[in-house]
Formats: sequence, structure tokens, C-alpha cells
Amino acid sequence: MAKEKINFEDEQVRHDYRHTASHIMAQAVKHIWPEAKLAIGPAIENGFYYDFDLEHKFTEEDFLKIQKEMKKIVQANYKLERFKLPRAEAIALMQEKDEPYKVELINDLPEDAVISFYKQGDFTDLCAGPHMESTGQIKAFKLERFELPRAEAIALMQEKDEPYKVELINDLPEDAVISFYKQGDFTDLC
Repeated sequence: MAKEKINFEDEQVRHDYRHTASHIMAQAVKHIWPEAKLAIGPAIENGFYYDFDLEHKFTEEDFLKIQKEMKKIVQANYKLERFKLPRAEAIALMQEKDEPYKVELINDLPEDAVISFYKQGDFTDLCAGPHMESTGQIKAFKLERFELPRAEAIALMQEKDEPYKVELINDLPEDAVISFYKQGDFTDLC
């Protein structure tokens, strides 16, 4: 996989990078804990997050497992493919994947909404996008913390007392990312 420079000066590129990294993290969590239920996972100003509903409570040790799986997904260089479905088919797909929060999100969309998904390898997620072209473009990431989910996901996860999320922060320019990781204890960049 040839190295390419990502232009973090471009706000849209930063957004697409973070959003793609969110999907990579969700795919990695689903590989490790297939029973995890997905809620929402957008790009945010300083990185991204994804809310998961899972009996297992994330620990610091889990970060290494998730990061290792994320690296595999990055190295696989999956193309991100967008597709649209009519509402009934979209609901059926998410029910088949046992993703009740995605079904709820679809049901909450306006009747005339375009319902789109992104597929990368064996992972498909309800998503408006946009994204990078492939998972291989996500070169640097670090899982930093887990915490209670944001208010939007709390509304979706009413049945659980303590669903957790993992956040990833990765919006620094390439030279700053290297400097940041050299100062910390994270030395395993992908």
C-alpha cells in the first residue's frame, strides 16, 4: 500500500478521515464482540466516537485489542462502498444484522429521507457519509478513553444503565501526530 499524504488543512478531508476511522473502530469492535450493538458514531471536532451497547465493559486492555484489529482492517485496505435502500429493505437489513438502534434511527427518519449505508469488507453501517475511499488511508489513530455515551445515544439506549463508548482522537497534522505519540506511551502506529 503506497503511502499518501493526507491534507489535514482541508476541513472536509479531516471530517472524512475521522468518520472513516469511526467505521473502522466499529468494525473492529464487532469483530471482537459480535454481540455489540451499534448506536451512533460520527466525526467530531477533535476526532470521533462510536456508542456501543455491550454487556462487556471496556477496559484499558481492550484498547490494545481494538487497535490491533483496527490495524488489520486498515491493512486490508477495504474500499468504502455507499449504497441506498428503500425504508422497508433498510429496516430488514438492520434487523437481520440485529442492530435495533439502527432500526430505531431509520424509523425516526422523515418519510422522504434517502437511507444510505456504507460497506467495507464484512461491515455495513447505516450512514449518510461521506468517507475516505478506503480503510487503508487511515494511517494514525489512538484509542484514548471510554465514557458514558452522549445524550443522543442515551435516548436510544434506554434499556441499559451503563453503555460505554470508545473515543478516538486523531486530527493532528502528520508531524504533530508523530510528536504527540513520541511524548506519550503509544508507539505502535499503523
